[in-house]
Amino acid sequence: MKITDFSAQGLVNLMWGFAMQNTADHKLMQAISSTSIVKVKEFLPHHLCTLAWSVAKLSASCQSLIDAVVNEALVKRDCLIPEDIVKLLWACATLCIHNEAVFAAFTDGGVLPLKDCLPQHLSNLAWSLARTASSDTPLLKEVLQESLYRSTEFKPQELSNLAWAQAKSSISNSRLLKDVANAAVAQIASFSPQEL
Repeated sequence: MKITDFSAQGLVNLMWGFAMQNTADHKLMQAISSTSIVKVKEFLPHHLCTLAWSVAKLSASCQSLIDAVVNEALVKRDCLIPEDIVKLLWACATLCIHNEAVFAAFTDGGVLPLKDCLPQHLSNLAWSLARTASSDTPLLKEVLQESLYRSTEFKPQELSNLAWAQAKSSISNSRLLKDVANAAVAQIASFSPQEL
């Protein structure tokens, strides 16, 4: 079977499998990328975001694929759930794609209801916004505010992301930092050295 014979879901599953193993073959990644670009309209919204996440996780050099995925996700954005939107924005931030228009398209106008986001989604969104030129947008302030209400629900990596995002931005929220610190102290034995 050739890569070009794979369905859209098959391509996503293959890329995701490599990402989960943190293993990539450059030639195979390029073949998956080229085929995925041709079939990009066949991908379900969730698959688009998983594909972008997989590319970012592998730090693969597939800019044309990411461009095609982001453009198709914009077309299908009304079908994306919060987890998918955050996954896509995390991929863009991880790959250093600082496109304010893309972030705005997925976050403005209630497309991403923060109350529906899990703590991991809020923390990854805060990290993504802070990593990009979107760090001082009202959305980051809203994400940090929503996180304040739920600070005891966050795991160590998520607490680290929140603290880092606030520090990187010009947003000052001493109550959030105090709540993050209290939650971190309660979980200090669970933190890895990198999370500290």
